[in-house]
Amino acid sequence: MYRWIVIACLAGVTLACSSPSDNTDSTPEKKVENVWQGQVDTLEKARGVEQTLMDAQKKRDEAMRRQE
Repeated sequence: MYRWIVIACLAGVTLACSSPSDNTDSTPEKKVENVWQGQVDTLEKARGVEQTLMDAQKKRDEAMRRQE
């Protein structure tokens, strides 16, 4: 009797812990967002700004070389 109670409890916990969206065949693909998505977006934006600044520095350096 004790064995069946333990088995039933383990089965219940397993079913409770599984996500209801395991069937991905019927749902369309969508972008997965995580807890840190805001920080990830901010870092990507900062990389873009950094690249813009690096390009401007290159242009200034080339202009100064041409003036010499």
